[in-house]
Amino acid sequence: MNLDELDAIPENVERERRFLVTEPSILEGADWNLIVQAYVFAVDGYAIRVRRERERIGTTRRMRDLKATLTMKGPRVGDQRSEFEMEVDPVVAAEVIARSVNVVEKRRHSLVSQDQTWDVDVFLGPNHGLMIAELEGRHIRGVKAPWWASVEVTADSRYNNDSLAFHPFSQW
Repeated sequence: MNLDELDAIPENVERERRFLVTEPSILEGADWNLIVQAYVFAVDGYAIRVRRERERIGTTRRMRDLKATLTMKGPRVGDQRSEFEMEVDPVVAAEVIARSVNVVEKRRHSLVSQDQTWDVDVFLGPNHGLMIAELEGRHIRGVKAPWWASVEVTADSRYNNDSLAFHPFSQW
């Protein structure tokens, strides 16, 4: 696919830009959802994952399921990547994740900056210390990083979640 084409991309292709977050204070007091995803397969940019997304109930430690998905992704081409996703039973997703070795855990915050909604992932476990801001959409190529973010890592496959599941940030 020619990346210079106008924003005519198929529905099953996601376009995203990703930046390292350099100012963690922007998340103080922000709500978050817990995302746990297990990678069943990840080779040469292709990946199959099971994801469970949960939210806190009020200010308690208790959580409730929002949704669970099975996703297949193709290799990234520039800022684009094919993605096919379907919802699955959260109980089944939890059981697959519990039996998996290559797991990524993160807290996802949503922040509005420059009239754009950014997902800011704060990684846990072996990827602790890594924070990535992600912007998805069809018209994102000209968007500048917010003041609280720095280096763009969209093209650096080490920062893909499927790569982090097999080669955690703490082991770099």
